Amino acid sequence: MPVQDLVSHGETKEEATKKAIEQFKIKEFTSLSKNTMLFNLPAHYYLGGFTFVSVIVGLLLRVL
Repeated sequence: MPVQDLVSHGETKEEATKKAIEQFKIKEFTSLSKNTMLFNLPAHYYLGGFTFVSVIVGLLLRVL
């Protein structure tokens, strides 16, 4: 919401500005996380890689 809308709904200019900045930060964060190539992989292949590495590390720890 723009600051003017928040002010017209009874908030002070300072409160409205803080809310607008927080909403902008949230929008930017969610848009960045959606556009990250790591999370765009089909079927979350990165989880398979994580599992593979975890199993290998686990086996190495048992052997040593």
